[in-house]
Amino acid sequence: MSLTNFLPTLTSPYVQLAASAKYLPNVSNYWSIKNAIHPYFPVTYDRSAVYKNMGFQKFYTLYSPKIKYTKRIGNSPYISDLSAYKNVLWVLKKHKKSQFIQMPTMQNHMSYNNWYKKYTFKISSTYNRSSWESGVVKTYVQGVSYTDNSTKWFIKKINKIKKPITIVWYGDHLPGIYDSEISNPNNMLSLHETELFSSIIS
Repeated sequence: MSLTNFLPTLTSPYVQLAASAKYLPNVSNYWSIKNAIHPYFPVTYDRSAVYKNMGFQKFYTLYSPKIKYTKRIGNSPYISDLSAYKNVLWVLKKHKKSQFIQMPTMQNHMSYNNWYKKYTFKISSTYNRSSWESGVVKTYVQGVSYTDNSTKWFIKKINKIKKPITIVWYGDHLPGIYDSEISNPNNMLSLHETELFSSIIS
């Protein structure tokens, strides 16, 4: 929901409103079985309270109830997207009836500190990058590459399940690591845009 719908004092509706509102218009309201997964800590953005208020039966995190798959890539402090996808399949199999599953991922979250042992590409730019910026962009983009491979694997697994499934991927923002590009006012819109795509599998 756009922040323009609220008073200026409501800077984070997810924390300040969603945890206590009596009614929350949400696509998940169409399902009687709703589960959430977050391959990290449950306290961020008061998710435990928000998901409970939205009627989610289970909220799986690094704590109880605990997610099943927790593998990381290299020295990353975050659980990989492949493990996150495996957790979705794990929860999906818990119910024969239709369900809604919500899961934000963590693999490509800041900060990016040369986590991976192998990089499959080089970073180049027309901008004068600092060594710090080049390093974090390289780590971030390598993580996105791992995500692409994991997503391909996930879609193949979903395709084998004999029931209709709709999957929607969306990003809420790009990472704040493009210092040189931010200095160019022509880039402000593109730096705040993220891709959205969906797969309808039946």
